[in-house]
Amino acid sequence: MEVIKNPASWTRKFNCTGAGNGNGGCEATLLVSQTDLYQTSRSYPGPPFGSGETTYHTTFCCPLCAVETDIDVRYVEFLLGSRPTKEEKKEIIKKARQGKVAK
Repeated sequence: MEVIKNPASWTRKFNCTGAGNGNGGCEATLLVSQTDLYQTSRSYPGPPFGSGETTYHTTFCCPLCAVETDIDVRYVEFLLGSRPTKEEKKEIIKKARQGKVAK
């Protein structure tokens, strides 16, 4: 049996912009699924240079250029995937250069 649509999962279109990660995205329009998302964080220096806080973001990695893009948290619905390792990102770039899009 094949599941055609799982109501516990979803997909939405997002553009690869690199938002929150230095920009530099390839601007591809991507159909991102719930399990393509993962949590990232940034820590800021403490006083006198900053607040010392850590912020958390919901992020996906583009399968064409391996740039990460943060999205608005209202799109997150419980289940998140896992962040690609540096080695996995290298493989994404390698496949993209060969014309093979990672899935």
